[in-house]
Amino acid sequence: MKEREQYLDTLRALACILVVLTHSVPPLRTGTSSSHAFISFVCSPSSELFLAISGALLLPVRRPTGEFLKKRFMRVFPPLLFWSAIIVIYRYFSQSASIDETWRSLATIPIKPVLGAYWFFYVISGLYVFAPVISKWLLNTSKKEIRFFMFLWATTLSLASINILFNINLIDINGNYYFILNSFGGFLGFMILGSYLRNYTAERNFKSNIIIPFVILFTLLLLAVVGYKMRILTADFFMENLSLPTALMVYAIFMLFKSLKFNNKTIIKIISEVALCSYGIYLVHIFIARTLVWSLLENLGIMNYHAAITIFFSLILSLAISYGVVRLIKCLPYSKYIVG
Repeated sequence: MKEREQYLDTLRALACILVVLTHSVPPLRTGTSSSHAFISFVCSPSSELFLAISGALLLPVRRPTGEFLKKRFMRVFPPLLFWSAIIVIYRYFSQSASIDETWRSLATIPIKPVLGAYWFFYVISGLYVFAPVISKWLLNTSKKEIRFFMFLWATTLSLASINILFNINLIDINGNYYFILNSFGGFLGFMILGSYLRNYTAERNFKSNIIIPFVILFTLLLLAVVGYKMRILTADFFMENLSLPTALMVYAIFMLFKSLKFNNKTIIKIISEVALCSYGIYLVHIFIARTLVWSLLENLGIMNYHAAITIFFSLILSLAISYGVVRLIKCLPYSKYIVG
C-alpha cells in the first residue's frame, strides 16, 4: 500500500471508530458524566472526517460525470436502502411502529433517513452530484483562490460558533438561505478542505504536520475542559457539525495523520480491513449497539460500572460485532449491494 493511500486508510479507520463510539455510548443513568462530555468532544469531527477523506480521494473529478455519478450512487444507495428497510421492518415487528408508520417510512426512505445518524449518506449523496461541477473550478484555479474559498467558508463557520457561544441571533446555524455567504458554507467545504490538504500540503513538515495540529487540538481541548468546568460552553459549541472547532479538528487530525506511517504489516492489515468495511460498519453499528450490545451489557451488569468502563466495553463489542457482520456479508454474492 502506497504511503498516501495508507494515511487516508488510517484516517478512514479512525473516522469509522469515532462514529461507532459516538453512537455506542450508553445513556447516562443519572446526573452528568465527564466521560460522556469528553467522548462528545473527541467524536465531534467524525462524520466531517469522512467528508474530508472523500474530498481527498475524489476531488477534482476527472472521469465523465455520468460514469462518476453511477459509480458513487451504486455504492451508496443499494446498501442504504437495504439497511433502512431492515430497520423499518424491525421497528414494526418489535411493535415500536404501526403499520401506517411503517409504510410511510418505507416510502420516504429515498428522501428521509430512517435513523438520525443516516443523515450523512443523504448529505454526501448531494455533494456527489455537485462534485463534477466544482471539479471544473478546482482543475482550473490556483492554490490562492482555493484558500480564499476556504477563508469565506471558515467565516460562515465562525459565525455559527459565535451564535452558539453568545446565544445571539446572528445566523441560523440550521440553514439561513438569505445569508450573503450561505453558498460558501455547508458540508462542501469539508470535501474541498480534504482535497486541498492532500494536493497542496507537504507530506512531512514538522511545523505544519506536527506542531500546528497539536497546538490546535490542545487549545480546543483546553477550551472544552475550561468551558465544561465553568459551565460557560455547551456541548453544541464543539458538537455542531458546521462550526469552526469541528473544521479545525478535521484540519489538525488530517495533517497529523498525513505524516504518520506504519511499517508493521499486521497494523497495516488491520487498518486496511477496518477502512474497507467502514461503510458497512457505519450502516449496521447503531442497530447492533442499541439492540444487542446494550442489552448484553445490561444483562452482564456492566451498565452499573463507571461510565468510562461501560463506554469502553460498548465500543469494543459494537465495533467487533459490526465488523464481523460486515465481513461475513462480504463473503456472499452481490455483497456490495448490502454493505458497499
